[in-house]
Amino acid sequence: MVELFFDVTYLVQLTKAEFIGQGSGRTVYRHPYHQYLVIKLPRVRNKNWFGRLERKMRFLSRRFGAFKHSILEAEEYTAMIARNNEIPDFVPAYRGMIATNLGIGAAFEIVQQPDGTIAPNLRNYVKQQGMTPELRAAIDAFWDKVVRFRCVVSDPSLANILVQTDVDGGLHLWIVDGIGEQAFIPVSRMFDAVYRHTTKGMRQLFEDKLRKSLASKMSE
Repeated sequence: MVELFFDVTYLVQLTKAEFIGQGSGRTVYRHPYHQYLVIKLPRVRNKNWFGRLERKMRFLSRRFGAFKHSILEAEEYTAMIARNNEIPDFVPAYRGMIATNLGIGAAFEIVQQPDGTIAPNLRNYVKQQGMTPELRAAIDAFWDKVVRFRCVVSDPSLANILVQTDVDGGLHLWIVDGIGEQAFIPVSRMFDAVYRHTTKGMRQLFEDKLRKSLASKMSE
């Protein structure tokens, strides 16, 4: 059973041993005591004049600051549950905020392989395995779920999608970053036609990235 609470008097101690990786907005650690969780800490960027202007222009940046990526992810996860009355099985569950020695972070369920290792992202998986019928089926199933749950994908990077292998060798895709609408007026959430058009474009962008990655592997 997951027992989490926001207690600023107790700090989870994170070290280099728990470090998993980092993206443009967050650094990710494995929870040292709950191995089925990761903690995503906001990255502090250089404060140049353009960055300050961008933050002033964007509602989410003004309201949540460096936490906006985790807030977007948690909000989209919760919205999908509210819309469908069902837990999405392609986005890791949000488990709350946690105080650590490195600052406040957001906890999400981990995506791991049967042996307990972290599932590889799609970019690295394709470099190693290339395209297979099983992977293509998993990709199609993933995007079908995105549409069915009306998930707003804002960054379909291959690095944002993890490939999990089950005990029977089947593949399952999870998106761990790049979801949620960042626009001041959330038109994709408001209008079905806009959502379908935007999601179709994101799928096409994803397929373009995938083709480039496969072409790069074939040229090696």
